[in-house]
Amino acid sequence: MTPEVKAVEDLNLDRYSKAEWHAIRRLALTLAYGMLSSGAETYRIEETAQRILEAYGAVQVDVFAIANFLSISFETPSGREYYAQKRVHTRADNLNHVARLNSYTRQICATTPDANQALLEVREILNERRAEGLLAQVLITGYVGFGFALMLGAGIKGAIFAFFVDMILRLIIFPLQKWQANRLFINMIGGFIVTLLAGTAPYFGLGDSRSIITAASFMYLFPGISLMNSIRDIISNDLVAGLSKLLETLLAALSIAIGSGLVLGLEHLLA
Repeated sequence: MTPEVKAVEDLNLDRYSKAEWHAIRRLALTLAYGMLSSGAETYRIEETAQRILEAYGAVQVDVFAIANFLSISFETPSGREYYAQKRVHTRADNLNHVARLNSYTRQICATTPDANQALLEVREILNERRAEGLLAQVLITGYVGFGFALMLGAGIKGAIFAFFVDMILRLIIFPLQKWQANRLFINMIGGFIVTLLAGTAPYFGLGDSRSIITAASFMYLFPGISLMNSIRDIISNDLVAGLSKLLETLLAALSIAIGSGLVLGLEHLLA
């Protein structure tokens, strides 16, 4: 058999052309990127890309994801190799995106539609803005402080006070979040604002509940999803991803403490 004939037979092993394989690669990378940037677990990110590629017939699939980096590699049935990587600069917890992308991944695996058309659908999902307006977001944030303060024993008055503290916090940091400022910087500013506002509690007869109000109002800033994902990743033996997320969580908590400590330090100096 001549080399030319063998090459033609190898190409016939592939159901898709070279251009279509490039589109499939972009589809898998974009879906995994959407999962990663929306706060999904590492195993879900890697399985998303892997299942998509395998559904289209790719073999030898390898996917690697950590907190801000993603890479995929695979081979076609004829042996052609493809590789792609992407750095994730900004991440925000968006469980609605995670749920919708997860559902659409199942649909793609079941029907294997045209990759370019599927890519457009994925990008539409990622470009969707939150359905809640600013007012609704502010009220929801307020309920976070209210609920935790009530649970921690601040009483109804302390819970109402925490409600307004978190509302003001959300209004102040909203522009920073919109401009995609560094999360650690946002948490530092947030810690400063919460401690400063909670410091006025004694003027409303809530001096005994100040520490509870402060802790309850901090809960909006604390990256609970990242903490849970880091623990799950470590248990799943994704040590690099889990430890990086755990370190990020600790730094986020430290930045809140720094912002709070600045207020407490100023109070001590002025006392």
